[in-house]
Amino acid sequence: MNCIEAMQKAIDFMEDHLYDSITYADAASSVYMSAYHFHRLFSMFAGLTPTEYLRNRRLSLAGQELVAGKIKVIDAALKYGYETPESFTRAFTRFHGVNPGQADSPGTVLKLFNRLVLKISFEGGSIMDYRIETRKAFSIFARCKDFSNETSTDSAGASIPQFWEESFKTGAGDVLDKYALSGSVPDDMYGFCSPKEKDSLTFVYGIGKLCAPDAVPAENLPAYTQGSNAGYIRCDIAAGTYAVFQCFGTDGSCIAAMWDRIFKEFLPASGYTMLDAPDFEVYPYDTKAAAIKAGRTDGVPLFCEIWVPVYN
Repeated sequence: MNCIEAMQKAIDFMEDHLYDSITYADAASSVYMSAYHFHRLFSMFAGLTPTEYLRNRRLSLAGQELVAGKIKVIDAALKYGYETPESFTRAFTRFHGVNPGQADSPGTVLKLFNRLVLKISFEGGSIMDYRIETRKAFSIFARCKDFSNETSTDSAGASIPQFWEESFKTGAGDVLDKYALSGSVPDDMYGFCSPKEKDSLTFVYGIGKLCAPDAVPAENLPAYTQGSNAGYIRCDIAAGTYAVFQCFGTDGSCIAAMWDRIFKEFLPASGYTMLDAPDFEVYPYDTKAAAIKAGRTDGVPLFCEIWVPVYN
């Protein structure tokens, strides 16, 4: 099943259960994805989160029933999954701009949010560079923290840059240098996203460097555990095949732009499917030298490479 087919099946599942108390994690399970991986794929393809889709569809249908006089406000609240008429009224008013009691008044304007159908559209050819690499298993010594799945589509993960800044202000750079694998490229940094349990509403983000497969955090370092504050851990990444994309630019906006192209151009058209496994960015120590090595001659630095686990 390719990514477009999987997303459409998930939409069909959500539509079939609009009157049930489902969440996007249930939709993810229906297409055998982790909640994290599904949330990110859906949001990129649809332009809104699956939670927003469910809420908008329910409130749109509630408006249609209320304007037709087919249902009372208290019954609509119960039918569309709200615990109280007051919480339903607040959500309805935010969405439609009028409260549900006004819905059937003459001249009232309501918002319609139709069922989503995903299609591939072609708006002109463009060149997208990538390479496919098979990589042996490796380990990263990293400072990790749990983030809400919503973070992955929040302004390219607005709180993740803050995590980078906070990590290095508190001495993470020195810690990572001590564990860096000798004989590798010790100054290259890694940032990785890793899904957890299938239905988890959070994912792990780590900042680290390549390390030996037997590296263990010292006793005086705060250790990472699920649900805890940030801590250190050795993360073991299994061998796999990756599609690799180079992001040229001077700040993180080039990463968000590249992910958008990966989801909307590469995955639908390449024949590759993204695995529900850790993906990562590699940040070169010398960004200008890395850009020249990559064949870039206009002076724009190589900000990072994105490594996406795939199969075909």
